[in-house]
Amino acid sequence: MADQIDPELGVDGMERIFVGRNLFTKSNGEMKATQITIDQPRLNGDGLFECKVKFSNVKKYNTSAKCFDEICALECALDYVEGICKNSEDPEFFISIDESMKGFNRK
Repeated sequence: MADQIDPELGVDGMERIFVGRNLFTKSNGEMKATQITIDQPRLNGDGLFECKVKFSNVKKYNTSAKCFDEICALECALDYVEGICKNSEDPEFFISIDESMKGFNRK
């Protein structure tokens, strides 16, 4: 019997994280470290490429971005993360302890 491979993990059992960023969140006056990760794009059953987006301590924002190719799926995931970080009020996201991402412009 062949070993089964978890679809969330690679062949070697490692997560397929493509990119990640450490940030801080602030809710009810409490600052916490958080990590946002975007998984490597994978072809799903619908014929679209999909990237899972995970917020380590803000599960309500976890989602997946889908598009017709890998680059488009990554762009959608990055745009989603930027929108959440710039507009979320509870929690508010911070690049550093003193620098909020509200209205942050990466250009």
